[in-house]
Amino acid sequence: MNDLNIENLFTYDNYDQLVQLFNQNGFCQFYSSIYLHSLDITIYKGEPIKYLNKKNQNQFGIVKDIMCLQLKNQFQLPLLKIQVLLTTQYVSQFVTTKIADWLESRELFLCEDIEWICWSDVQGKIIFVNHDEIPTSANQMVYFMRASFNRHTKQFNPSYEQWQRTYCICGNPDNHEKRYVQCDICDTWYHMECEGLSQQLCDRLAKNKRLTYFCNSCKKLKKRKK
Repeated sequence: MNDLNIENLFTYDNYDQLVQLFNQNGFCQFYSSIYLHSLDITIYKGEPIKYLNKKNQNQFGIVKDIMCLQLKNQFQLPLLKIQVLLTTQYVSQFVTTKIADWLESRELFLCEDIEWICWSDVQGKIIFVNHDEIPTSANQMVYFMRASFNRHTKQFNPSYEQWQRTYCICGNPDNHEKRYVQCDICDTWYHMECEGLSQQLCDRLAKNKRLTYFCNSCKKLKKRKK
């Protein structure tokens, strides 16, 4: 088995076949971490990463295992077992437009798919934070996860209906990429779109803190009292 060289490996359809073959014959070794010289980082089991998939597209996943295949002439081929994380762009294809509109660009969804990748496919680590800790400034390596997504049933877990809803009266889940405005009477935060506000007015309210804003509900109550 260990008479295989790097060139021979490319005759296999995928790394899954190689892992099974080498594992059955005892020509592999498992590790809890791996140092990647090309990126100057150490990756540990359980960490989320960004990598290139078989179509040479950016993909995300969580490292479940790290294995080195023992080749001839004492060469080794490090492979990483990945549980795939799906992007919003991918998931949006399988949900209603209403749900897709409330998913965030830096949101990832754990799925049931498992694949092995080569160490050279790794692009770097990513950072997971809580939803309310997502920075307002753009950071391409910071993401959050509030649900998994089953690619076969097309269902979220927890379900979309169970996601946190802190703001507005529209009943949609929290989305930090939406524009909000706070009512100066009831102190409730509302989505700009739900209040029918223009981008220009929201900009003015954000720049001038002395300006007051009354939400539609409070304006109706004020009229009734008159």
